[in-house]
Amino acid sequence: MRLNCMDCGKVLGPYAEKRGNKRCRPCSAGARRKPDAEKRLRQRIYDRAWRETHRDQKRAYDLTQTRREKRKIYARTHREKHKARRWARTHGLTLEGFNSMLAGQGGVCAVCHGKEWGKKGPCVDHDHVNGFIRGILCLQCNTAAGSLRDDPKIARKLADYLEKNMEEK
Repeated sequence: MRLNCMDCGKVLGPYAEKRGNKRCRPCSAGARRKPDAEKRLRQRIYDRAWRETHRDQKRAYDLTQTRREKRKIYARTHREKHKARRWARTHGLTLEGFNSMLAGQGGVCAVCHGKEWGKKGPCVDHDHVNGFIRGILCLQCNTAAGSLRDDPKIARKLADYLEKNMEEK
């Protein structure tokens, strides 16, 4: 039995029935592109409306000199929002939950009790097996815990090694 393309009516090849094709190649390619074209059109309309309603805000933003400066301004003004989103997505932790956890630790790193967080700020330490949040660490302590593969036995061996070599000096 010969099948015809459901869009243009062209007779399909012999393997169309086996594969379950209902369109010829040009029509199926056009059908795949159609939603993308509609999506781009909707996005263009949305962008145009946004630019109209936020004209003053955009003009003030565009007056800065370089792209690098624009990125710095954006990063500075939206830093907390992005951190909160990332914590919520990766750990299920809200900004309020983070702040209360940090206050419960006295505002310091849970391991070294230092207040210097490093470039990226405080790190949420979590168990990689079950996702349980253990505490808030500075960058150095979080990196060390990750390097030790979150294994207390390795951490104890490292501590013993360091203490042994401290005694020899």
